[in-house]
Amino acid sequence: MWLAAQLCGQLCSGSEGWWRGGGALHVAAAVGLPVPVVMAAACKTSPCHHGTMPKAVQPAAGWQRQCGGGWVAHSHPCYHSTPCGGHGCHHIATMWLAAQLWARLHSGSAGRFCTQQTSQVSGSGCCIRALPAPSHHPLPLVLPLSALEEISEEEAVQIVAEPLLPFESFTLRDYVDRSETLTKLVHLGVDLSKVEKLRNAGQLLLRLDFENDIKKILLFLKDVGVEDNQLGPFLTKNPYIFTEDLEALETRVAYLKSKKFGKEAIARMVSRAPFLLMFSVERLDNRLGFFQKELGLSVQKTRDLVSRLPRLLTGSLEPVKENLAVCRIELGFRPNEIQHIALKIPKILTANKKKLTETFDYVHNVMGIPHHILTNFPQVFNSSLLKIKERHMFLTFLGRAQYDPRQPSYISVDKLVSVPSEVFCTEIARASVQDFMKFLKTL
Repeated sequence: MWLAAQLCGQLCSGSEGWWRGGGALHVAAAVGLPVPVVMAAACKTSPCHHGTMPKAVQPAAGWQRQCGGGWVAHSHPCYHSTPCGGHGCHHIATMWLAAQLWARLHSGSAGRFCTQQTSQVSGSGCCIRALPAPSHHPLPLVLPLSALEEISEEEAVQIVAEPLLPFESFTLRDYVDRSETLTKLVHLGVDLSKVEKLRNAGQLLLRLDFENDIKKILLFLKDVGVEDNQLGPFLTKNPYIFTEDLEALETRVAYLKSKKFGKEAIARMVSRAPFLLMFSVERLDNRLGFFQKELGLSVQKTRDLVSRLPRLLTGSLEPVKENLAVCRIELGFRPNEIQHIALKIPKILTANKKKLTETFDYVHNVMGIPHHILTNFPQVFNSSLLKIKERHMFLTFLGRAQYDPRQPSYISVDKLVSVPSEVFCTEIARASVQDFMKFLKTL
């Protein structure tokens, strides 16, 4: 920009010494431009007596002298129609070089640019036409409008200013309209408001190309058995799967198949535990071995356990170890009872320790339900403790709280905690719902 401004300043000031001293050639060489088509020396006399070009900047072989001292290239002959007067030639050459430099700065092209228009110098009668550039650089020169030039209202309303892409942002919303990858992920059902809260997930998605990085992973998930309506929730929870090598993912699926997991089981496990395929084969094998050893399960039962709750393979093992110790030491269950409970209700292995102990304390010590009944009906540990208390107290009020299967009017613990309130009142308590609601108000 500065060089272009200097050239325009020379044009306006009419300095001929700048040409005579070879300044234009030095500028052209410095920015990588070809020597101008007509590189006239300073005009000394009229008609058309050009000064000679200084030896320090005279052109090499391939250039010839024509028209009384003007230097022209073989491929770009100079056409002088009338004698030149004053400073017309070097002013026009300056205009040409300024135009070339301006185009070079705006286009970034290393090629040669030549104007196709004829430049007429007022009062000089000298007309110089530069022939088109070689065919391998066909881009024409387009000079920008001046920032101070007035334009019509119709031209003004046609100007469209694209919003700038923010350098950084706290939300992916600013990039969705400008990113093909984010747009297509939204169409798949990915919740970007949740993805952007994950560590480095937003930067990851912005760097990925949909065709080269994402499409192959989507096709792989489809082959595994993930349904179309599950792709969005899956990628919302685990966008990091795009960083995994496709061959490694296929190896992990092949491992699960080698352990006799069926296609439907694998599809269900991958959908319910999105991070499952992020685990290496060695880590998956260690997890399966842990549950088989700690619970004393067979291979088939181990498969059934993790198929029903696949996050056992991806979550932390510390809560599992702690709950197993609680069931064995604090709650007093035997190993075979723990195994039976875990196979029926796998969630008990990851349940909250406080809730687990409080539920057992009330059901066993207050309601008087022994271990073997709790082993057969472990659903009680998944139920709300408040609901258990309300229903037990209502049955006690009615005199029907009988949980021993050997006694008449026996009430199953499973039905006590699983049926809705209407069924509980009519079939188990044999009372109206209104009576139950009135009783709850007294608590």
